[in-house]
Amino acid sequence: MVKKNLTGKALAAAAALTLTLSSLGQSAAVLGNKVSAAETDNYAKLLQQSLFFYDANMCGKTVEKDSLMQWRGNCHTFSEVDGGYHDAGDHAMFGLPQGYTASTLGWAYYEFKDSFEKLGLSAHFKTISDHFATFFKNATVLNGNSVSKICIQKGVGDTDHSYWGAPEKQGNGEFGGCDWRTNGCGDIAAEYAASLAASYVNFGNAEDLTYAKALYNYAKQNQSCSDGDCTKFYKSNSSNDDLAWAATWLYIATKDGSYKNDVAGFKVGYDYWVHGWSNVNEGALILGAEAGINDWSAVQSYLGAYNGNGYYFLDKWGSARLNCSAQMCALVANKHGKGSNLAAWAKGQMDYILGKNPANTCFVIGYADNSAKNPHHRAASGYQGYGEFNTEGFATASPSNGKSLVGALVGGPSDQGGTYQDNMNDYVCNEVALDYNAGLVGAAAGLFSVYKTGTVAASIPGAKSNGAGGSVPSGPSNPTQAPSNSTQAPATQAPSNPTQTPPVSNSNGGYELKVNEKITYTKLPDDDKMLGWDWADFKIPSTEKVTKVDFNISSSKTIGKWVGNFGTSTTVAPDYWYMNDKNLDSDGNVTKSISGNSGTITWEVPEEASKIIQMQYGGQVKFGVWWIDCDEFTIDSIKVTTSGGSSSSTPTQAPTQTPTQTPTVTPTQTPTQTPTQTPTQAPATQAPQNNTVKGDVDTNGSVSTADYIELMDALIGKKTLSDTAKKNADMNDDGKVSILDLILLRNKFA
Repeated sequence: MVKKNLTGKALAAAAALTLTLSSLGQSAAVLGNKVSAAETDNYAKLLQQSLFFYDANMCGKTVEKDSLMQWRGNCHTFSEVDGGYHDAGDHAMFGLPQGYTASTLGWAYYEFKDSFEKLGLSAHFKTISDHFATFFKNATVLNGNSVSKICIQKGVGDTDHSYWGAPEKQGNGEFGGCDWRTNGCGDIAAEYAASLAASYVNFGNAEDLTYAKALYNYAKQNQSCSDGDCTKFYKSNSSNDDLAWAATWLYIATKDGSYKNDVAGFKVGYDYWVHGWSNVNEGALILGAEAGINDWSAVQSYLGAYNGNGYYFLDKWGSARLNCSAQMCALVANKHGKGSNLAAWAKGQMDYILGKNPANTCFVIGYADNSAKNPHHRAASGYQGYGEFNTEGFATASPSNGKSLVGALVGGPSDQGGTYQDNMNDYVCNEVALDYNAGLVGAAAGLFSVYKTGTVAASIPGAKSNGAGGSVPSGPSNPTQAPSNSTQAPATQAPSNPTQTPPVSNSNGGYELKVNEKITYTKLPDDDKMLGWDWADFKIPSTEKVTKVDFNISSSKTIGKWVGNFGTSTTVAPDYWYMNDKNLDSDGNVTKSISGNSGTITWEVPEEASKIIQMQYGGQVKFGVWWIDCDEFTIDSIKVTTSGGSSSSTPTQAPTQTPTQTPTVTPTQTPTQTPTQTPTQAPATQAPQNNTVKGDVDTNGSVSTADYIELMDALIGKKTLSDTAKKNADMNDDGKVSILDLILLRNKFA
């Protein structure tokens, strides 16, 4: 499951409901302060191992030669553009997180080169960096010094998600081709440019700089965010931060003042979100301050949050990667003497990541005996096909064929209190991704630079070598000046939600939750209907099957018509709504009416759907109201009816906040040799011509809010669409026009 972005409300709903029921017998957070036996200050080994995740996620025709992982082979050799890295636990490649990852890794090496060199890891890192660079150049077609087209995505997210198995065995029809663009997508082009400029700064390949300049100029001329399939998984609200990040790297590479002047025009400022694929404001400001483009005072709002002993938690989806990215930023600022106690803060946070946490689990695979062992990762799982998953609900890797994904950072706790489970199907807590490890590499390098502790491992499980190029002298076993609080685990906090009461078992089997949550829908332009997105998230125990969901609501008005659906999607733009109600319509929705001012929205779940929910999704289910006539109502309670299990136990609720930014993410040269760049060639085949203008429902040649209203009118029967309009309205290319297409179209204006 790829991480998804939840930056905008899908249908501009004024509020969203998120409810989680933990599995039977599990508490929402295991409170306490158990300390792992792991070496939480062996930063040498941490940096060494953190690089191996990229060997495991390499793609292309040179994996067997370049990857240090013995269990990986050449894959996707049929692709028009060779190389790159698989995004996460799946194999599709999305330009935005891949560009962010490469540029952030380049930043880590730029700031903490001494750590890599002292530990003998520079050659291994260069192999990884060069493979990123080669892919970005192969994905860019130049006409002179100008970009004629770029590949912003390799593979198709939905298609790729339907496949589970080794990438070496994934066929062309199971993966998909390249998404070429001749305009737009400035955010992705800028990230490619930033990574190539950073590569030039670090290793001096002139070709990298040539492509970086061309991609940056393209991005300036196309200052828009990417669209299409990639935005179902990774959506950025602005390209200004990406452009500022790229311009800053180009200024460092060239000392050309025009790049410095450009940064001011992009008006990058403080945003509460940490340096990440969806927003690189913090990185751009820190690097800009270091380069003299802006003042360090612009960074103080970020640095002020890096204090205290509690776990730094921003979002349930991949909380550990956001934490590590914050650590990296704090350590760069510490290197330049900005802020106070930043290194000690980062050390305390890394103690938590490496095992001093309520779950008594190290969130870096292979680092310690108590490390997570079941990442949501197709290649490492050892399973080939969904039919091979174990009967416990796809929870653990294959005992005979599973591989250790050494150095990979899993998602980590899903709340401030430390809730975590080592379950392969839990892609919130246990997925891994390119961008997750980028911050980990930077944090590990920064911590070793400060404390000089630990030694590299003599060998790496499943690897051809240890990636260190020989023996390395160990640093001191303890910091020379350890901060007084450096050995304390961050304090934990129990989650709270004053508007909800704990769920209780009901006599019919299943669970009921009192909610009393008022929902207000936003009226759409020029229409008398109300639309909204409200969803609830339940975790069904593995011993039970969900048979029915009742959503009890009331309103001061007549409720009227409602449209909703049921499935396993985790985002506002769902792609897994096929575990549906028995009574769906032709569009895959349930459409019914409630005549009075109170009633129940009900989903009846087929037995086969219940089996799929457990086997493929670990009991995770969701349901949503897409459309309702009344403009406000109250959710009084939610009842989930199950069969096959006991209702005597009371599960504990772990309420969470709907994230505002996300989540759900390399063939290289051998580490003892200087890599040789592969000459860039234009792809052998041209991208197919496509006259469809996605979203142009009124067929006037452009996409605007008028198209949104046109599609809405068609869906409620006010208008009939022409064949061309239907083709343009089919936003997700599933061959039909439905409410899902309306959601995707609305995202363009959210």
